[in-house]
This record gives sequence, C-alpha cells and structure tokens, in this order.
Amino acid sequence: MASNDARKLTTPPATIDDGERVPVRERTPFHSPPNPYDPQQSCDWCKQLHMIWLQNWPQNSPLKEKGARKKIKHKRKLADLLSEVVCPLCLLVKTLLSQELGLPSANKLESLSDSSLEWKDLRYEEDSAFHPSPKAWRPADTGTLRVSLMHRSSLRRQTIYIRRYPCDEKDYPQQTPDYKPREIPPVVDIALIKQWLDLCKTSCSGICAPDPIVPKPNCPIFMIDVNSRKVVPALQGGEGTTTDYAALSYVWGSPEVPQLRNTLEGGVRSRLMEPGGLADLHIDIPTTLKDAMQLCQLLGISYLWADALCLDQDDSGHDYGQFDFMGEIYKGAHLTIIAGAGEDSWAGLPGVREGTRVRRQHLANVEGMLLGNKKTSSKNHLSRSRWITRGWTLQEMVLSKRVLIFTKDEIAYDCRAGSGRCESMHLEHLPPWRVPDTMGEVEWGRNYMELGATNSAYDTFRQLMRQYRGRRITHDSDTLRAFSGILNDLNTTWGLTFFAGLPLQYFDCAIGFTTVSQNPNPEFPSWSWAAWGLKLASPFPLLEETHQMVLWYRLSKRSPSGALTFQAIPPSKPEAAQALMSVSDLELEIDAPPAWIPKIENMLLVEAESISLPITRHSLSLTYKAQWPGPDRDDMGFAWTIDVVSAPGTEYPDVVEFVRIARSGRPDSIGDEVILLLLHTHPDGTSYRVGRTAFAGYLWDRAKLPRKRFFLC
Repeated sequence: MASNDARKLTTPPATIDDGERVPVRERTPFHSPPNPYDPQQSCDWCKQLHMIWLQNWPQNSPLKEKGARKKIKHKRKLADLLSEVVCPLCLLVKTLLSQELGLPSANKLESLSDSSLEWKDLRYEEDSAFHPSPKAWRPADTGTLRVSLMHRSSLRRQTIYIRRYPCDEKDYPQQTPDYKPREIPPVVDIALIKQWLDLCKTSCSGICAPDPIVPKPNCPIFMIDVNSRKVVPALQGGEGTTTDYAALSYVWGSPEVPQLRNTLEGGVRSRLMEPGGLADLHIDIPTTLKDAMQLCQLLGISYLWADALCLDQDDSGHDYGQFDFMGEIYKGAHLTIIAGAGEDSWAGLPGVREGTRVRRQHLANVEGMLLGNKKTSSKNHLSRSRWITRGWTLQEMVLSKRVLIFTKDEIAYDCRAGSGRCESMHLEHLPPWRVPDTMGEVEWGRNYMELGATNSAYDTFRQLMRQYRGRRITHDSDTLRAFSGILNDLNTTWGLTFFAGLPLQYFDCAIGFTTVSQNPNPEFPSWSWAAWGLKLASPFPLLEETHQMVLWYRLSKRSPSGALTFQAIPPSKPEAAQALMSVSDLELEIDAPPAWIPKIENMLLVEAESISLPITRHSLSLTYKAQWPGPDRDDMGFAWTIDVVSAPGTEYPDVVEFVRIARSGRPDSIGDEVILLLLHTHPDGTSYRVGRTAFAGYLWDRAKLPRKRFFLC
C-alpha cells in the first residue's frame, strides 16, 4: 500500500454536516512500462530461441494442427537469467516467475538462484479472442511457449506459459487486426473506466441508458453517500432519480461470515445514518463495500446502493416491498459493479487498492514479436466464480444497463448495447458492433431484449430459467423473489402475466417442467417450479413440440356462500384454443368444502384423462416405475413400465395419479409421447404434484382412459 504522502486529492474534500471532512484519495499514478510494441534487443541466448520460434510459427510450419508441439529442451541457469537487465524476453520471464511464485518483485528470485530454467516446447493453439473479422470473430493462430523452473532443493517445478500475440499486419496477411493487447496495471485505470462510460453515452444511442426510478409509496429508497460515508434516504415515493448512482452486485458468503447490516440491533442503523458512519476506520465494514465506495468516489459517482446497507435487514416480516423493488434499482443504476472475485463480501475488488491483484498481463516486444503471459479470460474467471452460483445475482446482471466486472486479473465492461471492453485489449476505437464477445457465454441472457426480436416471449423466459436453474438460494422462500425482477421486466417488455412464476399466456406448456428435487416447498403451490427450488432437471418444454390436451382453470372469484368460480386459462396455441374452448365451459362453479378455504388462493382445476397406478422403486437404481396395465408387451415380451424421475431420498406415495396434460412430438410419429403429471390426492379431495414423466402415446390412446377432475394445490 502506498504511503499517504504519495497520494493526491483528486477533488476538494466533501463537507460533512458536523464539519468533518472525508478526503477522496487517489492511488499513486501508474507509470506504464516501455512501449511493448517497440522492438528491443534480445540477448544472444534468446536470439537462438527466437529463431526456433519464428521457424515454427503456425502460419508457415507443420505445427498447424491444433495442440501440436515442437520440443525445444533448452536449459539455462536461473542465475544467468537474473543477471540480464536488457533482454526483453529475459525480463518478461523474471516478471512472470515472480508473479506465479507470489513474490513481491523479480529481485526476490535471487533466493532461488541455484534453480534452473528449461524451455520445454512450443505449442500451436487457436484463440478466438485474437482474430477480428468484419463480420465475426474467428479462431486465430497463436503459439505458446512453456517454460519450467526447477527448484533444486525441493525438486518442485513452476511452469509459466508465454504466448505470441498478433501485433501487426504481417501476422495476418488476410486481415488487419482491429486491436492490440495491452498491459494490465497493478491498480485499475480510472480514466479508462470513465472512457468506457463516455463511449456508451456517445455511441450506444441511449440503448444502455439507465431507467428513471419512481419509488413506491411508503417505500423510500436508501443509498450510501460515498462522500460523507453515511446512508441517506435518496428517494421518496413519487419522485424520479435526479442523480447518478452505482449498484453493487456481490456475494455475502456463508452464514458464518460477519456482515454489517442495516438493522436496529445495537444501534447500527443510527450509526449508518451519521456522517462518517461508513468511514474506513470502522473495521466491521466488509472490504468489498469499502472498495466499492472508494471506486465510486474516484469515478465521481456520489451514491452507491448495496443491499446489506440500503435495505431494512431486520427480521420483522415486513419488507414494505423493498426486495421486490430490487430489479428497478439495478435497471436505474448508472453502473453496476460486479464483485466476481473471492468467496464472500470480504474479498474486495481486485485492483482498487494496491497489491490486491494476483496476476496481471505483461507484454514484451522481442525483435518484432509481441509476447506475453497466457492469461485466463474474464469470462472463464467469472464462470468459475462464487458469484455466478448465487440465485440473486442473475437478475442483477440481466437487468443492469451497464456492468463493470471485477475478476482476479482484470476488469471487464459490458452494456445493454453489447459494447464490451476489457483491460487486456485495446477496443476503445471500435464501434459496439465490432467489439468482440469479451464475456462469451457468461452473459446469461444479458441480451435477452434481443432474444425477443427473434424468439417468442416464451422462449426468452425459457432461456432465462435455464440460466437460473442450478443456482443456490440461502432461503428457499426467496426462490421466486430472487427472480421477480426479471418477471416484472418480462411483463413490462412483452406483456407477460405470471401466476406463481409461470406465464399465463403459455401456462399449458410451462406447467410441464421437470424437476429432480425431493420435496416441494409448501410456501408455494406444488404445480409451480418455485415449490421445487432451482433443481430443475431440464429446461421448460419447447413450445413448438408441445401440444396441449387439457384446459386449465384458475380461481377467479369466491361468493359469500363459499362457491368458487374458476375461469379458463386460454391455451397458448390458436389451434388448441379452438379445439378445447369450443367444447368446454369457460367458467366452472364449485361448492368448496370448508377444509379447502386455506388452499384456494392458488388452486387450479383441470379435467383430464388419468389412471391410478402403484409405483415401486427399482431394486438396482434410484428410479421408480409403474407397470402399465394394458395387454401390450415390448420387444422382449415384458409389460411396459412408466419410468419416474427421482432424486436420492425421494419418497413417493404408494399410489399416484398419472394425468395426461399434453403430447410431445407429432401425433402421427413413432416418437410421439404423452406428458403426464404425477398427482397425489389427499382425503379432502385436493391434489398435489409429486412429479412429471412421459409415456408412449399410442399405448395411452389404446387404453381409452376416463377423464377425471382434479383440484391442484
């Protein structure tokens, strides 16, 4: 950490109500190394290696096959390397070795001077990040040199990988690269982030502009004033945003990790509302929050929103709708800061403070060749992060208009218009449509607005649910709430209306989802995916492959006498609507028993073909099976069985109802199947979903099963 004398105030100190001043500090300016694109003189030893490298550059060598290698086997004493002070390749190797060994500088390598270096092989690779094209980004030829350091005392080996990067037209005669790699400084370049934000304002045509926020009545929005370091009521009901703010997306960590929360307990809330209540001198503020406040100060953003400090964290059972409003917070943020490194809120934002970046990209020009370390991409870092496993973070990423992503090695930037940037590449001169996909598949539907242009609204919902499944939620009761921001935005954008998480416009298709969960959460209706957590076995059924066979009804009103009126939910396909609604009642009135009263709010009614069968667990597997009672036999002469998907620990009732709700595939094809819901009917007459499976359509049709009415809770 640099001393205070080395720091400079970038703006006048912010005045606090009681006269205190909290200065905005800036780290010591980063002095760039010599331009890596200027050729520098190599030592005699590296010149020999240079010739081998040139001879085996994939463009004109037999190493064209991916993964092909050429062994080099050149050995050199580490002491000889340490004595070199001019050769760019030697200096690069020293820098990378000290970085991999966790040493503060290359000078510390002297303690390992009895070790030896071995240049082992040259490997041909393809890297899609380094081959621009006017229409798409195609794989580029590149070579990687493997260098090993052998510790003579411990016989431990440390390996580094040095890659050749394209740097001018001679590397690709067919096309001119649109960008060049760049070194990553030890601390983030604030001017570069500001440049990214300014490019969005001038070149994205307002696509990534934040949405104005209109708070709900009696639901004030609190934010952190990063200059006075206190929590303030930023917005009251009925007022729109008047200033830029940043939102923080991060993970808290395990329950054992200490957190500073906005709570009345111990006078914490009173302290947070006081000037300096969030000053750095307080040791109970997680590092990620401290770094985010400092970053906002450096960027000139006056306010920061973070859930732990800006939401009422008291367990009172009354949240005034503040958690349901989180989606609007991220949509209205000038910038969302994503803490993609570390396991909890104390991991910090690598690069905001000096000495917090583990690995950086280093470059050197070795007689016209641009060489650098083989760095893990931002998308790979984030795809393996703790952050991507959490349920809440999906909507925080998807709904944000601009995101600044902190990984271990670098920062990356993305916006709704697709204007991706990263520290390791010069991309600022490119228009948004020419910028490479720096985050790749780790965008998790960030372009879901564009998905709606080519896909149906249901396909968009289905793809977002695919990204949501498998994530973890601390409290099962938050399963639907953590996705509610996306559902609200789908409603605003495409007019989808949701009932317990399922789109009513595609209800008959969406209800056929498959789960591998053990037991449903009684806080949600058993027919909703929310009851089964995020352990969905597969995405929701494809709309074009699903043909509805039943009409679903939902409760529309209840009379004082206790009579229930159910209204038909229109089928998603016109042909199904014409076939089903023309022969069915659009409203059904039922006299409900008193025992149903607590269950009727989310009750469904359906009339469908069904059969009641006992199910048994297969002796050699975890699956359950039900024997089909018909006379048909399979090719081996055995009776047909219905397989039931289950998870370890699942216990099914002895007898379940197999209820046909739809067909999958073409009715006249051999692969035609019927989609069956597995229901368990209680003595009071209500039924509950316990599973879903499929069965041969032609066998089901031959049975000519009767229709039965079910009240599904």
